[in-house]
Amino acid sequence: MNKEDIFSLIKWNIYIVETDIVILFIIALILGENVIGYFFTLLLIEAAIVFLLGSALETSSSLFFGKIREHVFHSKEKWSLEKYDEERKRALPYVILGLFLLLEAFILSFIMG
Repeated sequence: MNKEDIFSLIKWNIYIVETDIVILFIIALILGENVIGYFFTLLLIEAAIVFLLGSALETSSSLFFGKIREHVFHSKEKWSLEKYDEERKRALPYVILGLFLLLEAFILSFIMG
C-alpha cells in the first residue's frame, strides 16, 4: 500500500463518520431524543459490513471457490496464486477501513460512554 491508498482510506473513513453524524442528527430532530449512543452501534455495524466485503473479495478468489467454479460451472479460468495475491491486495483496503471503524467505535465508546 502506498501513501495515496492510506489517504484514500482516511478520506472514506471521514465520509462514513460524517454520514453517520448527519443521519443521527436527522433522527434526533425527528424523535427529539438523545441518539449519541447509536453512533457506536452504527460504527460497529459498518465495520462488520466492510470486514464482510473484504473477506468476501478474498474468499471468492481462494482455491476452494476456484475449484467450485471450475467443476460446477465448467469455467475455463484456472486458479493461480498470482490472481489470488491480486485479490488479496484488492481486499486489503476494506479490511483496513473496517479496522479503522472498529477502533473508532471502541475509542469513542470508552471516551464518551
